[in-house]
Amino acid sequence: MRLPGAQRRRALLVTDRARLVAAFVIVASTALLVTYASTWLRLDRINQERSDFAYAYVGGQIWREGHGDKLYDAAVDKAYYDRDVAPNAQVDLPFIDAPTAAPLLAPFTLVDIRTGWRLWSGLQLVLLLAALVIASRSARWQPRTPRDSLLAAALAGAAGAGTYVLAIQGQWSGLLALGLALAHAACSRGRNFIGGALLTVTLLSIKPNFAIGAAVFLVGWRERRLVAGAVAGAAGVVLASLLVAGPAGCLGFLRTVAESTQSWPWSSMNSASGLVASWFGDNGTTATIGLVACLLAATSAYPFGRAVARDISRLDVAFAGAVAATLLASPHLYHHDLTLLAPALVWGTAAASRLDHAATARAGRRGQATMLVFGLWGVFTVVALQQLGAPLIGFPGRLVPWVIGAMLVLALVACRTSQRRRRDRAGLAGLLPADAPTLRPARDG
Repeated sequence: MRLPGAQRRRALLVTDRARLVAAFVIVASTALLVTYASTWLRLDRINQERSDFAYAYVGGQIWREGHGDKLYDAAVDKAYYDRDVAPNAQVDLPFIDAPTAAPLLAPFTLVDIRTGWRLWSGLQLVLLLAALVIASRSARWQPRTPRDSLLAAALAGAAGAGTYVLAIQGQWSGLLALGLALAHAACSRGRNFIGGALLTVTLLSIKPNFAIGAAVFLVGWRERRLVAGAVAGAAGVVLASLLVAGPAGCLGFLRTVAESTQSWPWSSMNSASGLVASWFGDNGTTATIGLVACLLAATSAYPFGRAVARDISRLDVAFAGAVAATLLASPHLYHHDLTLLAPALVWGTAAASRLDHAATARAGRRGQATMLVFGLWGVFTVVALQQLGAPLIGFPGRLVPWVIGAMLVLALVACRTSQRRRRDRAGLAGLLPADAPTLRPARDG
């Protein structure tokens, strides 16, 4: 048995190292955020008009003027784009978001495109920060974790490569991240019906392609209230879509989604489909193989559902792993979509804090989980910024899918480690007499 004094000294050493790592992460993340903000403030008019928000702006304008059934009519999109955004421009991206997205954008069409872009992208950044705050508060941190570590996780998530593209393009990812954070917070409080509804409403109402991995995660969890909430949320989105666009508009959305598989090079994607195309080129065969690879990647969300079904204390790492699996399984995964990994980083860091504490208490060695999580996130940010946007063909191809895969594997290992640790505790308790005194380790949080 180690002396209490030795244990205290070891705990102080671990805490000091955690604060040193957190300080480095905070400084690096702040520098990146300042760079992103500078670029966002200096973006010129032409790039604002060519951003993804411009085409979403057109969709909001079409719906606001009472033509919801024409949301996916290319000729109508082009006419509105010429009228409200950039006359005589070559439009190459029609309104492709789900019908329920159009009413959310309508208020921003009351101003000109440049003001609307600034307001919308600024709102997405605020929503992302709100998502990170909620994720930090709902995660199960090891008690007495330094506040520096919580701040470092939130800032690192905000400084990911996805945030840069989110701000420039005026995309939706801040709202998506907020929805995921709220779903996790609801499940962490036992409100699984609300959590399931929030999850499906968030994904299906804006980016239905993310629903594949999420559905597999729900199947793995098999919690009745959660599934009921998810079904109710999906039904609500379908009904809302019919109210917004009517049957004709909904059919137009499905047709546009099908046609979109030929509109952008697969090698520009950051999921399993992009990895395949970046190796073997953009063609029909690699597109088919890529879609099969996405379906296979979606199955990796299943063990995370099973893990949380067996032990709710693994909710943080299971949610983080499920997000990684969902992104890897998405046929279309752009850089701005990577923002969804920001709250997952917070949950993963919280789980790592508990694993590090357990390693220190059990074996007297310093835990490495938190450093590994931050290190992998740093690699992810550098790689994603380096391979920004453009199609890549030839070895090594897209590296972002490999890093997301590494995150997925790390989450799986964390789930198994947590399971083994709890099994060891249960076995030890069974060997001791009922009246034997025990040394209780610090609570996991």
